[in-house]
Amino acid sequence: MRELLYYPMIHIPSEDYLRDSITNLLLEKKIKELKIPNLFTDKIVLKDDTIEEVLSGLTLVGQEISELYKLINSDWNEFTDFIKTKPPFNRVYLEGIFSKGEIPKFLFEKDEGMGGCIKYLINQGAIFEKTENINFYNDENHKAREEFVCKKIKKTLKDSERGLLLYGAAHALNLSKMLSSYKSINSEIYSQKD
Repeated sequence: MRELLYYPMIHIPSEDYLRDSITNLLLEKKIKELKIPNLFTDKIVLKDDTIEEVLSGLTLVGQEISELYKLINSDWNEFTDFIKTKPPFNRVYLEGIFSKGEIPKFLFEKDEGMGGCIKYLINQGAIFEKTENINFYNDENHKAREEFVCKKIKKTLKDSERGLLLYGAAHALNLSKMLSSYKSINSEIYSQKD
């Protein structure tokens, strides 16, 4: 029997990444508010005063971003402590991996949180499998991405192996339904204790 543990993660490897992600979301929102056609958004350079205007609308600034990052890190640290009590994982399916074995360095630069977990899995000898197809990698194609990773798990996770799926929490419902249809894989979703 093949085993799979799914951690519906929040993938934030650093505080700067979180700050940049929030800033980008605000800029996208501002572009939509200005009703600029999507066709041209990659060519637009917003003036500094517009960027400042957008950033002034940010409710999570400074200390609040730090606090949110600490909370996310704490969740990752708790998960890492949990998997350390389990037998080793043979294969890891990490959202955003386009080639087998290629893990972006920024994901494991830190020794805590998400980085600490990924470092632990690397040191454990886990194989990081490809989870993405560039043709499906966009916001409108969640279902195709979810189907791709499930098929990849079914194809690569061998009998008697243990796999770990690290994929965003927004995909949890669809992924759990798809994975439960595979009778040869005993899958479980990790949930943190309150």
